[in-house]
Amino acid sequence: MRIFTILKKLCTKTKVDYIISQGISGIWFYRKWASGYCELYGCGTATAKYVQTWNGLQHCEVSVNLPFSVNSGRMFYNSQVATGFGISANQSGTTWDGAKLKVTLVSLGSQKGGSFGYTIHIWGKWK
Repeated sequence: MRIFTILKKLCTKTKVDYIISQGISGIWFYRKWASGYCELYGCGTATAKYVQTWNGLQHCEVSVNLPFSVNSGRMFYNSQVATGFGISANQSGTTWDGAKLKVTLVSLGSQKGGSFGYTIHIWGKWK
């Protein structure tokens, strides 16, 4: 019997979760767990889309594609538009129930447009 097969049977019987896949896809580093959970870490830049001015702050957005569909996710991110300051709109984490292949990041800050820099951490389910 191969060592992987033995370890898989042992982990299954003792209810220990283990990583079945991990890698890099575009801006993303990801891990998929045997239990169906996943975690993703990403960082990058995109062109900010100006939406509106809200209480003196510039509301900008950018959409980011995920490397695979994520269900029941929770996302935390930091953002900055151009050389100004930026505040992520939902500091307690954005959540969703259905499957998503794309997430929208919102920044409230001092700049109307330019380069939208971000770092993202997502937990969810991949199966």
